[in-house]
Amino acid sequence: MSNDHSMSEANLADSIFPPSPGPSHHQHRSPPPQDGDQPEAGPSRLSRSSTSSPPPPPHLSPHPATLPSPEPDEDPQFAPPTSYTGFVYDIRMLSHVQSPQYTDQAGSRHPEEPGRISGIFAKLQAAGCVKRMKKVPIREITKAEIELVHVQGHWEKVHIIETADASDIAMTLSYYEGLSLYINPNSPLCARLSAGGVVETALAVMDDSKNIKNAFAIVRPPGHHAEPNEHMGFCFFNNVSVAARVVQQRYGGGIKQVIVDWDVHHGNGTQRAFYSDPSILYVSIHRYDNAQFYPSSTYGSIHSCGDADGIGRTVNIGWESGGKNDADYLYAFQKIVMPILYEFAPDLVFVSAGFDAAEGDPLGGCNVTPAGYSHMLHMLMALAKGKVVVALEGGYNVDAISNAALACTRVLLGETPDMLGPMIASDSATQTVSDVSKVQSRHWKSIDPRACQPRDSFREEQDLTTDVSQLLLAYRNQHLYSRYRLCSFPLVTPELERAFPEHVLCSDNVLVANTVVLFVHDLASVKFSDVKPDNVKLSSDYNYIIDTTDLILKWTTSSDPITGLGRGQPVALIDINLPSSFPETLEPHHNVSIKSTKDVVKSYTALLEYIWDNLLDLKAADTNIILVGSGTGCEALMTLLPKRAVEEKVKAFVQVHGMDAPVKLMAGDKREWFNRVSFRITPIDHPVHGESQKKKYGPLHMSTQKEPLLVLKHSLPMIQDFVSNALYASDANNLTGQLASASL
Repeated sequence: MSNDHSMSEANLADSIFPPSPGPSHHQHRSPPPQDGDQPEAGPSRLSRSSTSSPPPPPHLSPHPATLPSPEPDEDPQFAPPTSYTGFVYDIRMLSHVQSPQYTDQAGSRHPEEPGRISGIFAKLQAAGCVKRMKKVPIREITKAEIELVHVQGHWEKVHIIETADASDIAMTLSYYEGLSLYINPNSPLCARLSAGGVVETALAVMDDSKNIKNAFAIVRPPGHHAEPNEHMGFCFFNNVSVAARVVQQRYGGGIKQVIVDWDVHHGNGTQRAFYSDPSILYVSIHRYDNAQFYPSSTYGSIHSCGDADGIGRTVNIGWESGGKNDADYLYAFQKIVMPILYEFAPDLVFVSAGFDAAEGDPLGGCNVTPAGYSHMLHMLMALAKGKVVVALEGGYNVDAISNAALACTRVLLGETPDMLGPMIASDSATQTVSDVSKVQSRHWKSIDPRACQPRDSFREEQDLTTDVSQLLLAYRNQHLYSRYRLCSFPLVTPELERAFPEHVLCSDNVLVANTVVLFVHDLASVKFSDVKPDNVKLSSDYNYIIDTTDLILKWTTSSDPITGLGRGQPVALIDINLPSSFPETLEPHHNVSIKSTKDVVKSYTALLEYIWDNLLDLKAADTNIILVGSGTGCEALMTLLPKRAVEEKVKAFVQVHGMDAPVKLMAGDKREWFNRVSFRITPIDHPVHGESQKKKYGPLHMSTQKEPLLVLKHSLPMIQDFVSNALYASDANNLTGQLASASL
């Protein structure tokens, strides 16, 4: 920033919070336009109105503030007539500054400070980058553009802040701190400029006539935490999401866009904005820490992959701990991010560039260097003909983010990233990438879990090792035999026997019982409480097996005339344990060719068709069959329904889902039957719940539990009632009818 227009943050705070405002402060003074290149913005002061989103805080009354003068266009000597890298920056965005009340109560400076962008801009100027770049005229975002992403009423909720005086801010301090926000009367203006700046940057990159191939939006406040109906996490409007929607509106829905979010915090708002949109791919690399790292929700787990038409269009790479460095991030880029992006082939790339995973950041706890960031950006620039928009998100060490921003800007300008030393990803990072690959291989052909297996020094020592999954299977089979007398069901087909050895068990009355439960589920889980990547010694005091499937088995096999499923009559049980590792373990351990997710699904289908054709279909027509799926078992059972005529015998279909998106409704002539016999339930924070999803998934029950493993336990009474009604409601109705006839 030139000396003529620089402003200290202390002076800026004095201009926003004058110690003794006079009468002149009760008239709102709009900021002057920026040399004619700033179009008319929305209203600068809005009254309260009822909205569909949560209401604004109470007690806000008019008290405007004096704004700093906008920065004029840069001197011609710093703006060469031909430039291919654009930038957005405006000193008015410095006017979103914490109030004295916040400082007094918090006792420290808020990390989302004005110096974040002024420090970056000064760094770029000192390095001679600004004079090689082309300034993109900034403007305020409009209400209509905001409502492409945010719900009606969100605009008013943000803009009521313009009327806040010092006493209002003091009274609403706890409300905004609960949202991880601070406010002053100029916060809405800064939010409008921040969002408008990213929009104009994206439009400039898309418009070939402007001769801007890529650009850097140096803006604040950030945006990726702002959800459609809520401002939170230092964010008021979701800048990048709004820009992507404006691009869609301007260039058509066929434009494919990707948002790569490398902020250390999960971009919950951005993910929610596009969770069902197949044309916008969202990829986030963030700290997850078992949902304990902000925003502290399972929404950022690796299993959140999108829903409806957007299935597979969300990719979460959630680290389970801090300390991640260049090697870890670049490993994730090479194994997951870039293969998916090449397959997706975007027309425009957004980078939600939070630099809070940088070394020295007070919140991120990671160690990514400026060179690491520049290498990630360099890879992204190979996409979309180089049309890349970098928009600042988080990052709270001014020196660290300035150095990272400079490294990325130099790459945007065409320079080669600095050389990195030898790169070896950590064990925890390779494990996360491996887990992500197993999830995303269902949606992307370019992701091969076998190529993402973590290092294992014992892998070659096959005479010394046994898979934990095999130990679990052996334990469970012995347990089910001793308690329920379930025995292995023979699979005569050699291919099925190799793929599912000892995975299918059944009770000895399966040929004679009139009611049969087909229970398909994942293998039991093991809880490792004391294991780290460098610690392979397990203590029996802190590690244990979690198996909720026993609940179904006890109920099914109980002979109790009141609480048992059969009400005193025998019920047969077929129990199918799906292999715990698809697809990488099948081929080396079982010599079965499993090359893709489609092959996995085919193996499920082949197994269930075999069970149906050779056992269930041979039983009498009046047989009652109950299908119960848990976890992956839901998807497996769904593959059977279109293939076989199951409607006559199947009386109930129970599906207990984990965090993977529930399967869609049945199509065609089986849809009405499917809706009638189905009971489906998901964890409480599963993203599919909501009015917009009912047409895609039909009615879904929402458990009170977040942990998928506990959903089955806590929903068992509902499941028992549903199945009992399916089996015995007609008997009760017939009995009632007979009694009524006898009384006439």
